[in-house]
Amino acid sequence: ALAPGVTALAPGVTALAPGVTALAPGVTALAPGVTEEAAADARDQRSAVRCGARTRTGRSRKRALPARAGRQHKQDGRPGERVGVAVQTPPPPPLHPREMFEDRRRAAPVGAAWCSGEVRRKEVSHSRDCSPDRHICRGIFQIEKRSCDVLLTASRLEWTVIEPESPAGDGATISQREAEFLELNEVFAVKMKRRRSMKQHNGGTLLGIAIFVCVNKGQNKLKHRVIHLSNLSEDHCNIWFKYLKDLLNGFFPNRPKSLKVIINPYSHKKEAKQVYQEHVAPIFKLADIRTDITITEYEGHGFLVLKECDIQEFDGVVCVGGDGTASEVARALLLRAQIDAGKDVDSNFTPVRAPLPLGIIPAGSTNILAFSVHGVKHPVTAAMHIIMGNLQEVDVCTFSSHNRLLRFGFSGMFGFGGRTLALAEKHRWIPSKERREFAVIKTLANLKSEDCEISFLPSKNTHLDNQECKRNGNGTNAEEQCSEYEWKSMQGDFINISIMAIPCLCSMAPRGLAPDTRSVTVD
Repeated sequence: ALAPGVTALAPGVTALAPGVTALAPGVTALAPGVTEEAAADARDQRSAVRCGARTRTGRSRKRALPARAGRQHKQDGRPGERVGVAVQTPPPPPLHPREMFEDRRRAAPVGAAWCSGEVRRKEVSHSRDCSPDRHICRGIFQIEKRSCDVLLTASRLEWTVIEPESPAGDGATISQREAEFLELNEVFAVKMKRRRSMKQHNGGTLLGIAIFVCVNKGQNKLKHRVIHLSNLSEDHCNIWFKYLKDLLNGFFPNRPKSLKVIINPYSHKKEAKQVYQEHVAPIFKLADIRTDITITEYEGHGFLVLKECDIQEFDGVVCVGGDGTASEVARALLLRAQIDAGKDVDSNFTPVRAPLPLGIIPAGSTNILAFSVHGVKHPVTAAMHIIMGNLQEVDVCTFSSHNRLLRFGFSGMFGFGGRTLALAEKHRWIPSKERREFAVIKTLANLKSEDCEISFLPSKNTHLDNQECKRNGNGTNAEEQCSEYEWKSMQGDFINISIMAIPCLCSMAPRGLAPDTRSVTVD
């Protein structure tokens, strides 16, 4: 029989003294005033005495981890609170790129890095600033058949080759290699890399992530190359793929996502459609650019299409052809802008800018406009400039007669040049080289001058103005004396008059027919 107030205990359980709380299995009660740190140090000392000096170091390291964690936990707790069990808090998850776009003041902590085998990894401290080098995520991939520690920041992708430890076991690596990096503004596409069979269109075995980069090949040419991040983990690759896609979509808003494409199938040797399908369309598909393609059937078809379609649905217009196709599309965009702005084109008016940029894919017999903008006749280079969102301002002329607009254009030739181009256009059935030679010889046979009056406003080039004023011996008020210009007139017999708003570069004229026009910079 039990005494009043005493409860029966289970077998193997001892009654506790008043004020003593039962502990979980494996947890030892601490004496009053003794903390977990002191108890851990005492256990380490006793273990070192039993196991010897050689084992003492290893056991001390293992015991020190929960002790340090306990101290950290105690600092985070309330003052005077006694901690019985050390708990190691997992690292905070990485900040999503979308959250960085919403609040740029927030920091991006580093996620947990993982490694396997006998390799070393470089520890990265938590980033608490808003610089472009803030850390987003970190992991291990195989790049060019080498295991690399890869770090993704808001502006670049860095990787360091992982080296094995030395055979001595002292923790030192065999050699040290510098970290390689890739700026994200050079990346234009990210894809998941999978192995599929010939008849398989979806799914497949995951191999990693493919990053497509725009590189400068030299001589103003651009091309793309691929960097493969190999990893067989589906979850790991999905996380990295999502981060990279969000960064590309968030930090580069000027890159087009939807384009209206005008193709002239009769340009040059009727190869414009083939040039687009083989060299341009695959790159647009890699960059996830939606395209609405129109193949023109007659002269002026592209002008009518752009005049009637809803251009607000697109981020830009791309023409595939020669200089004639580019001029027609540019004229349509500019005329559409004047009509939408309420301008009266039958009067003397100040033109407004076109609402959309124009991309030019060279695929014609003459590609002076594309050569002047890109510095080279190369369809892939033109496509890469469009994908990367590189914009270049280009001047355009308005040709009017009696205050009535005739057309917009990049250049115009009157006299010998105008007659030669008009004659060559009438003989399109002749090959391009023979056609140009025929037109030049026939026009020279009937060469004659024209009585014209030209009115022009001298260029306000500050560098040239200062040099001219210094020649006059007065350099104190150079800008005041040379900045005031008036219209000047010239009258006489002219064989040819060329009006150009672009340098008109080509293979036969590397500096251009008008090198003193606004200089063109190729990014």
